[in-house]
Amino acid sequence: MFPLDDNTLIEYTDNADRPLLVAPWSEARRIGLICRIAGVILRDAQKRVCIRRRKKKDTGQLLWDVTAVTPVHLGESREDAVRRVLATELGIHDAILTPFAVFMPSELGEPVHFSLFSARASLERPDSVRMGEHLFLDEDELNGLAGQMPEMLTTVLQQIIHTGNLWDGVRKRKACPDSGPVHPMSARRLAKQWSEAPDRQ
Repeated sequence: MFPLDDNTLIEYTDNADRPLLVAPWSEARRIGLICRIAGVILRDAQKRVCIRRRKKKDTGQLLWDVTAVTPVHLGESREDAVRRVLATELGIHDAILTPFAVFMPSELGEPVHFSLFSARASLERPDSVRMGEHLFLDEDELNGLAGQMPEMLTTVLQQIIHTGNLWDGVRKRKACPDSGPVHPMSARRLAKQWSEAPDRQ
């Protein structure tokens, strides 16, 4: 799930996020130790959000997830980890980060403390980020995907879509639970792209 060397040092914690020990990343997968994960959801100038296809490590299933996710390395802050992954995966160095949500291990059913940030960046060619695993969607498209095919989304992405907080400060209209239609065609288009992806063959 994460492009790390097995010897990368990670700080592991208890359920309350108190530090316990430092060990290589490989130990987390082998023993199931709890570690700190930082993620980011990126918005472009058109107020679309960037999601990414990610392979679930235990089943190999491909799911749509937030823009980027990484374990927090030893000595890093969560914000430093997000800036690192934006730079290495997307070549973005000027993002404006805002704390967005925190998920405990019990909420995700995984041994992680997940800190999610919202990011805005000056992307001259936002479609260039779509290459590979990334895709920009507007509010109706993302709601359409979540409504029609929730099994294609990670738990984190499902939760932030369903709360509606993802679009706070972005909508021009008043936010309400039933605002905006769900577009099945958006979900069908994404499903077609999904089935035609090379790693689905």
